[in-house]
Amino acid sequence: MPGFWRGSKGRLGIFGLAPMKKNTASIRLCVQIRDTRTGSIAWEGVEEFTAAYDTIAQKTVTFKSVAQDAVRELMKQLL
Repeated sequence: MPGFWRGSKGRLGIFGLAPMKKNTASIRLCVQIRDTRTGSIAWEGVEEFTAAYDTIAQKTVTFKSVAQDAVRELMKQLL
């Protein structure tokens, strides 16, 4: 079952302030390649990918960046 999750968590708190944040995103992809004549599955791959990094800026982990990384990992399985 495909899915996407994104979140952030404050880190390194000093006097009630948290200048560092840990941004995370997870994605699960399921891909099937089928034989067009028979309809049978010729190849099937599932990839779960999590990206996490610490940041000071208000930058989030985007769906596009995590999806691109997950597709790269799926392509490694195919080749």
